[in-house]
Amino acid sequence: MIKPFSVFFICLFMGNLAFADIDMSGVYAYPVPYNPKKSSAKVMQFRGLPVSGTVKMEVFDINGDRVLSRTFSPASSAQWSARNEKGKLVSPGMYIIKLSLDVPNATPSDDNFGKKIIRVLIAY
Repeated sequence: MIKPFSVFFICLFMGNLAFADIDMSGVYAYPVPYNPKKSSAKVMQFRGLPVSGTVKMEVFDINGDRVLSRTFSPASSAQWSARNEKGKLVSPGMYIIKLSLDVPNATPSDDNFGKKIIRVLIAY
């Protein structure tokens, strides 16, 4: 039996909190589909990201070519204006967004934690 407030118990409890912080299963993009020319929202936002920490956002077109790569800190400020690295509006179509939290001390077994792939439609 593990005694409450023992060193092992506290480490176990803190470890569970750390995994809860990097769970990305509830993250989603809003609004989708996104029309950068007509939408009242000036940017596509990502809901459900942790309030703190750093997130790397990579946007790919349907062919797998990277359109944009940005880092946001705090993670909750991540957004996309449907523009590429050069600042030009992307063509209408399907895009894949990869969000990766900067997780200190992550091991290869933690590979699924802190990452989320989202498919979005840009339409105008």
